Amino acid sequence: AQGNFFARLLKPNPKAKEGEKDDAEKAPAAASKALGSQAEAGSEVLVRDDVVYTRLSNGQTIPLIGLTVSHIRGDIVSKLVSNAIRDNRKILLVDTSHESGNEADVAKGIIDGAEIAGETVTVHVITKVWYTHLGYERTKLSVMESLEALKPAKEHILVKLQVHVLLQWPRCFPELPWADCVEEERQLAEHTRQAGPDPAHQPEQAWKDSWKALEDLYLKDQDNPLLASIG
Repeated sequence: AQGNFFARLLKPNPKAKEGEKDDAEKAPAAASKALGSQAEAGSEVLVRDDVVYTRLSNGQTIPLIGLTVSHIRGDIVSKLVSNAIRDNRKILLVDTSHESGNEADVAKGIIDGAEIAGETVTVHVITKVWYTHLGYERTKLSVMESLEALKPAKEHILVKLQVHVLLQWPRCFPELPWADCVEEERQLAEHTRQAGPDPAHQPEQAWKDSWKALEDLYLKDQDNPLLASIG
């Protein structure tokens, strides 16, 4: 929790002396409400049906042990997920991302696993917004596309799906050897580029607008929430 990008932004700069201005960037106004304020993430560990959970700062619980299929594609994804959530393994947390392009395969694997188990399972999926989709409208688009891909699992009678969404990066860092910020922007689908401006044009603002988008989605309908948590 201490290393969480947004959690750190919510804390005052410990190095700032009394009377000095804290020059750390401030999180958007509603961030504290969306993150919750009753507990620090990971401060409570629970065991239910042999699965270890922790409690997030918004009161939601999430398994501590999971399976990542980020950047894996093809039929293997659904097979991995299906095998993971069976009763003798009880891996109920799956990590992926919008950029991985496999969220529909994750949904299929969850359904297959639940049907093999023959009972209702609560499965948590962490997905992420890539830096090409920073900015308010692009982030909303990314999240809604993720939710659409996961929709078959969300609507399945044997599945209770909890979706957690993270901002994967606060911006594109061109100094990273694998990052090609200009080319990745150029290769985006036209509807994504039309949704909002290139985040590289306002790198200090784009992630804040993305966070506002996540807040709005998180708080949209608390009786039937789209998202279990954001970060």
